Amino acid sequence: MKDIYSGKKILVTGASSGIGLEFARILNKYDCTLILAARSRETLEKTKQSLSMNGLAKISCFNVNLSRLEELETFYHSLEEKNLIPDILINNAGKQNYGYFHKLKWQDEYNQIILNCLAPIFLIHKIVPNMLKNNYGKILNVGSVAGTMPGPFFATYAATKAFINSFSQSLSGEINNQNIQCTCLLPGVTNTNNFWDLPVLKEKIGDVSRFTSAYNVATYGLRLLEQNKEYGVCGLSNKTTQFIKRFTPLKLLNFALKKHNYSNLLEPK
Repeated sequence: MKDIYSGKKILVTGASSGIGLEFARILNKYDCTLILAARSRETLEKTKQSLSMNGLAKISCFNVNLSRLEELETFYHSLEEKNLIPDILINNAGKQNYGYFHKLKWQDEYNQIILNCLAPIFLIHKIVPNMLKNNYGKILNVGSVAGTMPGPFFATYAATKAFINSFSQSLSGEINNQNIQCTCLLPGVTNTNNFWDLPVLKEKIGDVSRFTSAYNVATYGLRLLEQNKEYGVCGLSNKTTQFIKRFTPLKLLNFALKKHNYSNLLEPK
């Protein structure tokens, strides 16, 4: 991998598990400052201990729930106070809910929107002025192929990822001539425990090892960043699906996705 990381301050959100943890593990081999943010204090501390024994990075951890607006402000002020405003921002934290939208708890849907949409753009809005001042900055937003098509039973999740996908490309158009880069990574279904930690799905999906590994997704995302790409779809099957989708009528696509998205696991309406 190309070394654009040594000497840089790198913030990874959702860093204690899944793709975020793999970002941290990969970046830990560079002489950088890794700033890890996650909700679980215990898991984050274990992650810090493990990384500290096996890498070159200086590690700072922040226990923060990014789905709470009041904690976003506090988190950013802490970064300022500790002189840890990042040169590279990896917006990875996210969650999804599964089921009929009208049956899901509103607070859970609200929190999902805050975490998936408002948290990343809040951090970008705060951090980009510092990047402009330094004439350098890189942003990697973890979007999803789910944001490029309808998402029956994952309706809010798909909508939030469509927001991030679009926002990332729009922001790239604004800042890419100022030595600041915004890249959007679009994974598909990924083999991470937290992704499938949903009551209806957890015991019924079966073997998830067939899905893309979190390590491969993180590696691909960093490669996009290193190559100054605006966006990239991870995995050949996902790239193929994106191509086919261009020629599929929306009504047919929605019907097919409704059947595909584990609707047989749901209780009747």
